[in-house]
Amino acid sequence: MRVVNVVDLMRLQPASEHPHGSTMPGFDAIFTADGPVIFAYHGYPWLIHRLTYRRTNHHKSTCGVHGEGTTTTPFDMVMMNRLDASIS
Repeated sequence: MRVVNVVDLMRLQPASEHPHGSTMPGFDAIFTADGPVIFAYHGYPWLIHRLTYRRTNHHKSTCGVHGEGTTTTPFDMVMMNRLDASIS
């Protein structure tokens, strides 16, 4: 298992589209070209899909905000937005 903390979302874009973007080999070296990847993102999942849809293995699974929950504890937000591994 590998954990990658993405601080700059623009690194997910191709280098040809953004100055902070990654080359295809660079992206694949971090996120793998054939292994499963799960993005646990605190925003809306469609953003990750839009940033990675042209990448190898682009069908990576993304978990994110589902618009459920209000101001509450971090634990409750994880549970309500299905970001906990024990929730299917």
